[in-house]
Amino acid sequence: MRIAIRAERAEQLISDSYPGASKPLTKSTSVRNPQDPESWRSSPRGERRADTARKFAAIGFYLELASHSPDPLPPGSFPAVFDLADGQRRFPDKGLIKSLLDADLISGQTINNELVFVLTPSGQATFERR
Repeated sequence: MRIAIRAERAEQLISDSYPGASKPLTKSTSVRNPQDPESWRSSPRGERRADTARKFAAIGFYLELASHSPDPLPPGSFPAVFDLADGQRRFPDKGLIKSLLDADLISGQTINNELVFVLTPSGQATFERR
């Protein structure tokens, strides 16, 4: 989904909100079909629980990026693919998305033929606490 932010600005935003080494935004993804919610669930290994500072920073960051989409999105949602203003493409972290899906904190829905992750009521309650 189109996002009216350049890659450099997106990377600065996540660096400002999350000081850890493993940033929750990637240039490539192991997801075979990023528009298929089940592709995000596949993994050969178990994922860590999704209750870390990284998770909270990631959700805030993904929602911030989504707010710069020229296409309207439902509240509390973000795309599976960020097509940035400078032509670069970025993805949410697969392991993090898998753990959020498994914990029923987000769900996938298709909008204009693109996968969008939407905070569930449980996800809204979890992320609004911070």
